[in-house]
Amino acid sequence: MIRILQIDGRNCPRFCCDVCKEPLEGHDTMARWDPYDPDGKVEHVHKFDCDRTTDNGRHLYWENLDTHLIYLRDNLKLSKKDWKNAENRADMCENI
Repeated sequence: MIRILQIDGRNCPRFCCDVCKEPLEGHDTMARWDPYDPDGKVEHVHKFDCDRTTDNGRHLYWENLDTHLIYLRDNLKLSKKDWKNAENRADMCENI
């Protein structure tokens, strides 16, 4: 899940674990999904502790969260110029 967390008085978008609700950081994070779910729901979870829980007992597909984010980025179909503009806007907000 994506949540807005207050960190040092700032609104910070963060991925949080769909199981334990704690922020996701680093390499031990993943996206998982049930390939038979007609809604295509994806959960973002900590590897190992939180990924062992499932609602239906079925085997879930998964990929590392960093890889998942690359696929999401690519599927937005933004040009390099659009990405650079987004980076510049984020930098401006960081310096306010």
